[in-house]
Amino acid sequence: MKESEFTRKKIRPFLESLGARVIKYHGSAMNESGVADLLVCLAGRFVAIEVKMEGEKPRPNQVAFLESIKKAGGRAGVVYSDSWREDVDKIIGLSP
Repeated sequence: MKESEFTRKKIRPFLESLGARVIKYHGSAMNESGVADLLVCLAGRFVAIEVKMEGEKPRPNQVAFLESIKKAGGRAGVVYSDSWREDVDKIIGLSP
């Protein structure tokens, strides 16, 4: 399964089932580099999620974007396909 399909079939529906507003960000040459794949508003919090398939790692500009969101008071992190549910729960604050 590709990252886009995984995001569309697993992560996005789960977040929406929690009442989240989810925006899939599509980067281009005209946009800021490194912006997370999913921009989410959940229970009044801003959440940025970078999605990676098993074995992949975020690029340095993606890590920098996620850190900037955390520094600004939002929640942010990387969700890996093999542990997606646990990763999402941790990022949005459903688990420690």
